[in-house]
Amino acid sequence: MTGLDAERLVALSAEGKRGSGYLLTPDLVLTAGHCVGSKGSAVTVRKYCRREGSYELPDDRQTFLVAVKGSAELDCALLESTVEDPFGTGQGGRHDEVRLGRLVGEDAVPAQALGFPRSGVTEAGARRWVNVEDVRGTVLPLTGSRREVRRLNFQVRTGASPAVQGSSLWSGLSGAALFSGDHLVGVITEDRATIEGRLTALPVGAFFGDDGLDEANACLPATRGEAATTRVALDPVWAGGESLTPAYSPLPLRDQWSEADLLESRHGVVPFRGRAEQLNELVDWCERGDGQRIRLLTGGGTVGKSRLARELCRTMARRGWVAGVVDPLHVAFSSVCALKERRLLVVDDADAHAGQLDVLLAEAAEHHGHDALRVLAVAQRGGQVAGDPERDRGPQTDGPAGAAPCAGRGEPIGQTA
Repeated sequence: MTGLDAERLVALSAEGKRGSGYLLTPDLVLTAGHCVGSKGSAVTVRKYCRREGSYELPDDRQTFLVAVKGSAELDCALLESTVEDPFGTGQGGRHDEVRLGRLVGEDAVPAQALGFPRSGVTEAGARRWVNVEDVRGTVLPLTGSRREVRRLNFQVRTGASPAVQGSSLWSGLSGAALFSGDHLVGVITEDRATIEGRLTALPVGAFFGDDGLDEANACLPATRGEAATTRVALDPVWAGGESLTPAYSPLPLRDQWSEADLLESRHGVVPFRGRAEQLNELVDWCERGDGQRIRLLTGGGTVGKSRLARELCRTMARRGWVAGVVDPLHVAFSSVCALKERRLLVVDDADAHAGQLDVLLAEAAEHHGHDALRVLAVAQRGGQVAGDPERDRGPQTDGPAGAAPCAGRGEPIGQTA
């Protein structure tokens, strides 16, 4: 998966309108609905690309059709190419999957967009250049979020284009993908900046995922060559989200991995099979009431503890939880513990990271709230996993070497058995 990639950026024109867009797949562009015509109409698309050490917008024009278009309030559209991989971006399997995200929490998050605003157009005689604008700033989750369809307010800090003769120099940036870190979180839909330095974006969660359009949720997997059996997944994004990694990460590019990587649980290459009873038990534990609880998952080496924990993360994420594996180098957990969301935090190799687990549990106890927080510690053995000896007396179940992973029944954080 990848973050904002300049070589996925496109400029588009249709029916006298112009805007920006982003290639979700080699054949599918995401943009703002008001930048294009009605469903089925044609759109001319040009892709930004790297040539001779710099970026440019060549005159290679391709035709896309409006495949999905939302209402005026749901200002978003998907454009599908009339030919397969028109720009050759998928050759050699190097087109990584775009990760979609939904904002949670109340703190501002850093954000970035690339597009082709009016301020980037330069003319010299008969020649005309269209330059890209790299726009950076923050998204303010609490500002102006209440309306029929939620909007994201993108506060720009890299400069502001004021209105000139009734129009905005930001004009043309509509349709640009808004990223926070490596997640696409929105689409720029209002580029007039009625408040100086602030643009407005539609969250991708209004178009994809559980609250999105059926057509959009079917279109994206189809262009990826996948069966649209479930809604498109949206990862939670929040300030401090680097403390968690997703349940599964795709393999690197083919020339960067070996056959041994195929066995890594974090890649999930081999389908998860069996252990439905254990997985269901852990799901029930997560969903049983609110408050905070910790559970220990133990077993011998290579019996599948980490894979089971990761599958639990994926299952809970699909149910709307903030779920992930704690980064082993991270020791600041106040942001995730303070989230007003249901959370599942997996600490893998907990017996080797006892100090980190102790910090996490102390932070969780300090931010005790109503929303569910589950901490699943994965270890080869019980015993001195966390530094607090009182906590260590909580129930643990340890399987013999070679046995399937086992788990204690789970204890409230900050309490002992």
